[in-house]
Amino acid sequence: MQGLKNPNLMKKRLLLLVLLLVGKLAISQTDIDQILEIGIENAQKFSEGYFDSAGESIVNNMSNGWYSTAKVKPLWDFEVGFVGNLSFVRDEKKSFVLDVNDYENLTFSDGVTRRLVNNAFGVNSEVISVIINEGQASQLEVVLPDGIGNEEINSIPGGFIQASMGLIHSTEIKLRFFPRYAVRENTEVQIYGVAFQHEVTDWLFFMKRWPVKISGLLGY
Repeated sequence: MQGLKNPNLMKKRLLLLVLLLVGKLAISQTDIDQILEIGIENAQKFSEGYFDSAGESIVNNMSNGWYSTAKVKPLWDFEVGFVGNLSFVRDEKKSFVLDVNDYENLTFSDGVTRRLVNNAFGVNSEVISVIINEGQASQLEVVLPDGIGNEEINSIPGGFIQASMGLIHSTEIKLRFFPRYAVRENTEVQIYGVAFQHEVTDWLFFMKRWPVKISGLLGY
C-alpha cells in the first residue's frame, strides 16, 4: 500500500470518476475494489488507461454549451436555464493496451506481457485476469473489471443549471451549477463553473453595424 497515504481517498476519487462517467451517477458493471486489489501504485497506473476516455468525455461535457450566440446580453439582462450535453464514445476509445512491464509484480494469468483490455466504456470479450506477486506467499489473482460496454452505451450525457447576466462593456457573466448530490456514504458530487463572454464586434462603431457578431469566452 505504498505511494498513497490514504487508500480510501484513492478509492473515492476513482469512484467519483466512474459516477461522473454515465451522467446518471451510477455504474453497475465496474467494481472499483477489483482495481485496488492489484495494489495502490498499480491501481494508479491502471486507472490512467481505464479512465482516460472517461476524463476526456467529462472535460467535453463540462466545457461545452457555454453559449448559444455571440451576441451578449444587454446590461443587467438575466437568464436562467438548463444546459444539456452529450459526448459520443468511438469504438477505439473503449480499450487500451496494458503492458505488465509498466507495472510492479504484475503478470497476466496466461503468460502474455501485453494485450488490449477494455476501459470504463468497454467490455472484454473474455474474462481477463492478472496475478499480483506471482510465486510469492502473497500471490493473488484478480479479474480485471468490465466497463459499461455491455449496456451498449455509446454516449455520455451531462447537464447543468446555468445562469447568465449582461455586464458593462459588452461583457456577459455565466454561472453553471450541479447541486450537491450524495451518491454513497461519505461520497458527494458537486460541480460548478464560471465564464465571461465579451463581444469583440462592439468595440468600434463600424463593427457594431456588422451583421455578424464575434465574441471571445473564457470559462472555468
